[in-house]
Amino acid sequence: MVEKSGRKEHERYQGIFRNLSQRTHDADDVNVKKRGADLHQSTPRFTKTLRQGNRERLLSLLIPFSLIFLGAIYVLSPFSKVAQITVAGQQNLTASQVTQATTIKQGDFIWRWYYQRDQISSIARRHNRQIDRVKLELTGPRSLKIVVKEYPIVGLVQQPHGNRYLLASGKYIPAPANPKTFIRYQGYGKHTKLLTKTAQQVGQVSNPIRDGISEIVYSPVAENPERVIIYMNDGNTVYVRLSTLATKLRYYPSITSKMRQKGVVDLQYAAYSYAYGSQQPKANKK
Repeated sequence: MVEKSGRKEHERYQGIFRNLSQRTHDADDVNVKKRGADLHQSTPRFTKTLRQGNRERLLSLLIPFSLIFLGAIYVLSPFSKVAQITVAGQQNLTASQVTQATTIKQGDFIWRWYYQRDQISSIARRHNRQIDRVKLELTGPRSLKIVVKEYPIVGLVQQPHGNRYLLASGKYIPAPANPKTFIRYQGYGKHTKLLTKTAQQVGQVSNPIRDGISEIVYSPVAENPERVIIYMNDGNTVYVRLSTLATKLRYYPSITSKMRQKGVVDLQYAAYSYAYGSQQPKANKK
């Protein structure tokens, strides 16, 4: 009786075990099917992501290479070269002289000069001392414009080796055999620094007034060691201090417009005039 009861109990446990095993198997089948469905659904997304990543990597290589390739073609092509050069602002120099001073030539790589435009003035001054400064402008894909400012010629000076033009910078350039008429300087002798200072002052004078100057004489006196005498083409004579020459000569036109006769315009310390032959003002007696 006990043995029969034990057998039933054993069979009951076996049934429970079979049920648990079947449930586990069924659950595993469900999980496998679910994972298969999830994998089937995620495969297109994975493929799309993979393709997008490959495309981005390809573009990251292709774009720089394309830019380098196009840049190389541009550099080697005529479109990167200077085809036209224009010059503006020159007075005594020719366009050819200005261009030669900058060393810019047709056929040069245009962007090379454009990026070096801040250095172009020093290059031009080194090759031509008449040049004060140069500005470079890009006027087209293949064209440059050179805008030049010259040191004006402010006089003609006699030297042992011949006549030389005096620039507003105080430097000299050779004058031709038959030079143009410019201001002449007298009385400076070995005072080369004073002559340079005079040239710099005269260079600041406006063109109409400067063109009216015939001769400048350094004539110091005890009361004014800086005195210079300026002989004008209109027949008047100007007394002025060297250090204030450019500033004081601005008043010359307005003063002479009120003069009835030719005479002296004294700009040394004040600003007044008197006719030749009239009594010299006490303030101007030497």
